[in-house]
Amino acid sequence: MTRTKYIITRFTQYFGAFNRNKHLNAAASETQLYVDAQRFFGAKIWEHVEEIDALSAEYWTLRNLISEREGLMESLQKTQVTLNDTQEVREKTVARWKEEVEDLEEQRKEAITTLGRIRTEVHQNRDDGKQTKKSYEGMKMQLKVLGDGEEQDSGRKAVEDRMAGLRLKFEELKETNIKLIEALRNQETVLKNTEERIAKLRESLKERAMKTYSTIGQANQETTQVKSKVRRLENEISRLQVNIGRYILANYRKDPQVRKIARKQRLFFSQIQMLESSINYHQRLADLV
Repeated sequence: MTRTKYIITRFTQYFGAFNRNKHLNAAASETQLYVDAQRFFGAKIWEHVEEIDALSAEYWTLRNLISEREGLMESLQKTQVTLNDTQEVREKTVARWKEEVEDLEEQRKEAITTLGRIRTEVHQNRDDGKQTKKSYEGMKMQLKVLGDGEEQDSGRKAVEDRMAGLRLKFEELKETNIKLIEALRNQETVLKNTEERIAKLRESLKERAMKTYSTIGQANQETTQVKSKVRRLENEISRLQVNIGRYILANYRKDPQVRKIARKQRLFFSQIQMLESSINYHQRLADLV
């Protein structure tokens, strides 16, 4: 509120235009702005108050606090770099692990499929062997029934030829069975090794993940602690800057040294003075109602 508006408003009050709450609210709102302005003003000029004895404690305390804050911010930045690097390593590790596991899982599926096929072939080969043996035993019985008579020679010869063929087939089935059993064991070994590799890979990722999460957790904890310290420092810095701004505003008329410092922020200083006057006008108008 300007002086002209104050005079006009004061004049209208004589004619019943009362609004006490309006002026109380305006004064409260502008008072908060005034405190913020004091802090901002103090932040602008605190580096110039070293020679003012009344502000010496605030000046040197501010220098120490700001230096400490800068150190904490540097530490915070380093911690953030560590956190980012750890997150990046974790993401790359997970991506690489996923690719490796997918490859091994594909190999495992292929091994299981091959193993199933070989087992089917083993069972089929054994069934053929059983059937061949059964046929052979049947022909042996047939020869026994035919006897040794000359009239049975042609029949016996045909049966014996067929039995010879079955013996040959049976030997081939035995060799095939040996090869299939060997292939089956080899494939079981391949499957076992693949599953062990998958298990080891998962265990390795688990260990890496635990280390990564530990690093991330520690970095987050450090970040939280440092941010908490920075907030406390900034609150104390803000309080000291308010004190400096308040002192300059209160003493600029009677202390040439203070007035010289205030002039370094002449435009802002004049705006604060206008805000202070506006608060006084609103308070007066509220008190007159």
